[in-house]
Amino acid sequence: MDKIDQFESAIKEFDSKFVFEKSLNISVLADITEKQISFHVRKLHLVLDRDEKPLLVLNTKPGVRLYGFTGFVITNKKIHFSLTKRFFFASIFPIGEKPRSLKLESIDSFQIGEHDSCMGTTYVGHDLLVNKQALGLVRLGFKLTYDDKALKYINDLSMFLFEKGYLKDAPKEYSWQ
Repeated sequence: MDKIDQFESAIKEFDSKFVFEKSLNISVLADITEKQISFHVRKLHLVLDRDEKPLLVLNTKPGVRLYGFTGFVITNKKIHFSLTKRFFFASIFPIGEKPRSLKLESIDSFQIGEHDSCMGTTYVGHDLLVNKQALGLVRLGFKLTYDDKALKYINDLSMFLFEKGYLKDAPKEYSWQ
Protein backbone atom coordinates (compact mmCIF):
# COMPACT_ATOMS: atom_id res chain seq x y z
CA MET A 1 0.00 0.00 0.00
CA ASP A 2 1.48 3.34 -0.99
CA LYS A 3 1.63 6.47 1.20
CA ILE A 4 -1.46 8.04 -0.38
CA ASP A 5 -3.61 5.02 0.46
CA GLN A 6 -2.14 4.93 3.96
CA PHE A 7 -3.00 8.60 4.56
CA GLU A 8 -6.58 8.02 3.44
CA SER A 9 -6.79 4.94 5.68
CA ALA A 10 -5.46 6.95 8.64
CA ILE A 11 -8.17 9.61 8.20
CA LYS A 12 -10.79 6.87 7.86
CA GLU A 13 -9.51 5.20 11.04
CA PHE A 14 -9.56 8.49 12.97
CA ASP A 15 -13.06 9.35 11.73
CA SER A 16 -14.40 5.96 12.77
CA LYS A 17 -12.88 6.31 16.27
CA PHE A 18 -13.90 9.95 16.85
CA VAL A 19 -16.28 9.66 19.80
CA PHE A 20 -17.45 13.26 20.12
CA GLU A 21 -20.28 14.76 18.13
CA LYS A 22 -18.96 15.72 14.71
CA SER A 23 -19.41 19.20 13.28
CA LEU A 24 -21.90 19.79 10.50
CA ASN A 25 -19.22 22.03 8.93
CA ILE A 26 -16.89 19.08 8.25
CA SER A 27 -17.33 16.27 5.76
CA VAL A 28 -14.97 13.33 5.53
CA LEU A 29 -14.42 10.74 2.78
CA ALA A 30 -17.74 9.16 1.73
CA ASP A 31 -19.72 12.02 3.32
CA ILE A 32 -18.21 14.54 0.86
CA THR A 33 -20.74 15.38 -1.85
CA GLU A 34 -20.32 16.75 -5.36
CA LYS A 35 -22.31 19.79 -4.23
CA GLN A 36 -19.71 20.51 -1.51
CA ILE A 37 -16.86 20.12 -3.98
CA SER A 38 -18.63 22.41 -6.47
CA PHE A 39 -19.13 24.96 -3.69
CA HIS A 40 -15.38 24.90 -2.95
CA VAL A 41 -14.55 25.11 -6.65
CA ARG A 42 -16.56 28.36 -6.78
CA LYS A 43 -15.49 29.85 -3.45
CA LEU A 44 -12.00 28.44 -2.91
CA HIS A 45 -11.14 28.29 -6.62
CA LEU A 46 -10.37 24.63 -5.96
CA VAL A 47 -8.68 22.87 -8.86
CA LEU A 48 -8.03 19.20 -8.27
CA ASP A 49 -5.47 17.16 -10.17
CA ARG A 50 -6.89 14.17 -12.04
CA ASP A 51 -5.70 11.70 -9.40
CA GLU A 52 -6.51 13.92 -6.43
CA LYS A 53 -9.24 12.73 -4.05
CA PRO A 54 -10.88 14.97 -1.39
CA LEU A 55 -10.53 13.42 2.08
CA LEU A 56 -11.78 16.23 4.35
CA VAL A 57 -13.72 19.42 3.64
CA LEU A 58 -14.12 22.29 6.15
CA ASN A 59 -16.99 24.74 5.65
CA THR A 60 -19.21 22.55 3.57
CA LYS A 61 -22.23 24.72 2.96
CA PRO A 62 -23.25 28.27 2.19
CA GLY A 63 -24.04 30.51 5.14
CA VAL A 64 -23.88 34.13 6.21
CA ARG A 65 -20.46 35.32 5.12
CA LEU A 66 -19.59 38.66 6.65
CA TYR A 67 -15.92 38.27 5.84
CA GLY A 68 -15.76 36.42 2.56
CA PHE A 69 -15.13 32.71 2.24
CA THR A 70 -12.50 30.83 4.18
CA GLY A 71 -12.08 27.10 4.40
CA PHE A 72 -9.94 24.20 3.30
CA VAL A 73 -9.96 20.87 1.53
CA ILE A 74 -7.47 18.13 2.39
CA THR A 75 -6.89 15.69 -0.44
CA ASN A 76 -4.65 12.68 -0.86
CA LYS A 77 -1.97 15.01 -2.28
CA LYS A 78 -2.48 18.58 -1.00
CA ILE A 79 -4.25 20.91 1.33
CA HIS A 80 -6.10 23.69 -0.52
CA PHE A 81 -7.13 26.73 1.54
CA SER A 82 -8.52 30.23 1.44
CA LEU A 83 -7.91 32.53 4.42
CA THR A 84 -8.48 36.05 5.71
CA LYS A 85 -5.38 38.10 6.46
CA ARG A 86 -4.78 38.43 10.21
CA PHE A 87 -4.50 42.04 11.36
CA PHE A 88 -6.13 44.20 14.00
CA PHE A 89 -8.71 45.78 11.67
CA ALA A 90 -9.71 42.52 9.93
CA SER A 91 -13.16 42.69 11.55
CA ILE A 92 -13.77 46.03 9.80
CA PHE A 93 -11.70 45.62 6.62
CA PRO A 94 -11.40 41.88 5.96
CA ILE A 95 -8.78 41.17 3.33
CA GLY A 96 -9.11 37.77 1.72
CA GLU A 97 -5.83 36.16 0.76
CA LYS A 98 -5.35 34.46 -2.57
CA PRO A 99 -6.36 30.79 -2.33
CA ARG A 100 -3.31 28.54 -2.05
CA SER A 101 -2.36 24.90 -1.79
CA LEU A 102 0.54 22.99 -0.25
CA LYS A 103 1.70 19.48 -1.03
CA LEU A 104 1.21 17.07 1.88
CA GLU A 105 4.89 16.04 1.73
CA SER A 106 5.86 19.61 2.69
CA ILE A 107 3.69 19.63 5.82
CA ASP A 108 5.34 18.74 9.16
CA SER A 109 2.55 20.09 11.37
CA PHE A 110 -1.01 21.23 10.90
CA GLN A 111 -3.65 22.56 13.30
CA ILE A 112 -6.11 25.28 14.19
CA GLY A 113 -4.49 27.84 16.49
CA GLU A 114 -5.52 30.93 18.40
CA HIS A 115 -8.80 32.78 17.99
CA ASP A 116 -8.50 36.12 16.19
CA SER A 117 -7.56 39.20 18.20
CA CYS A 118 -9.11 41.71 15.83
CA MET A 119 -10.83 44.92 16.89
CA GLY A 120 -14.30 44.36 18.30
CA THR A 121 -16.11 41.25 19.43
CA THR A 122 -17.09 39.78 16.08
CA TYR A 123 -15.63 36.35 15.36
CA VAL A 124 -13.39 36.54 12.27
CA GLY A 125 -11.55 33.22 12.48
CA HIS A 126 -8.78 31.11 13.99
CA ASP A 127 -5.17 30.88 12.84
CA LEU A 128 -4.49 28.09 10.39
CA LEU A 129 -1.08 26.82 11.47
CA VAL A 130 1.01 24.85 9.00
CA ASN A 131 4.59 23.99 9.93
CA LYS A 132 4.12 26.11 13.06
CA GLN A 133 3.49 29.21 10.92
CA ALA A 134 0.21 31.14 11.13
CA LEU A 135 -0.88 31.48 7.50
CA GLY A 136 -4.05 33.50 8.12
CA LEU A 137 -7.51 33.18 9.62
CA VAL A 138 -9.91 30.38 8.77
CA ARG A 139 -13.46 30.65 9.98
CA LEU A 140 -14.89 27.56 11.67
CA GLY A 141 -18.48 27.61 10.48
CA PHE A 142 -20.54 30.69 9.75
CA LYS A 143 -22.52 31.38 12.87
CA LEU A 144 -21.85 34.30 15.21
CA THR A 145 -19.40 32.20 17.23
CA TYR A 146 -16.94 29.55 16.12
CA ASP A 147 -17.78 25.87 15.75
CA ASP A 148 -16.09 24.21 18.74
CA LYS A 149 -16.88 20.76 17.32
CA ALA A 150 -14.90 21.55 14.16
CA LEU A 151 -12.04 22.92 16.25
CA LYS A 152 -11.88 19.74 18.34
CA TYR A 153 -12.15 17.45 15.32
CA ILE A 154 -9.37 19.11 13.33
CA ASN A 155 -6.94 19.40 16.25
CA ASP A 156 -7.63 15.83 17.39
CA LEU A 157 -7.05 14.67 13.81
CA SER A 158 -3.75 16.56 13.79
CA MET A 159 -2.63 14.80 16.98
CA PHE A 160 -3.71 11.43 15.59
CA LEU A 161 -1.73 12.01 12.37
CA PHE A 162 1.31 13.00 14.44
CA GLU A 163 1.02 9.85 16.57
CA LYS A 164 0.73 7.72 13.41
CA GLY A 165 3.85 9.34 11.91
CA TYR A 166 2.23 11.40 9.15
CA LEU A 167 3.22 14.68 10.79
CA LYS A 168 6.71 15.26 12.19
CA ASP A 169 5.82 17.90 14.80
CA ALA A 170 3.27 17.53 17.58
CA PRO A 171 0.47 20.07 17.58
CA LYS A 172 0.70 22.71 20.30
CA GLU A 173 -1.60 22.43 23.29
CA TYR A 174 -3.73 25.49 23.92
CA SER A 175 -5.38 26.37 27.22
CA TRP A 176 -8.85 26.13 25.64
CA GLN A 177 -8.33 22.52 24.55
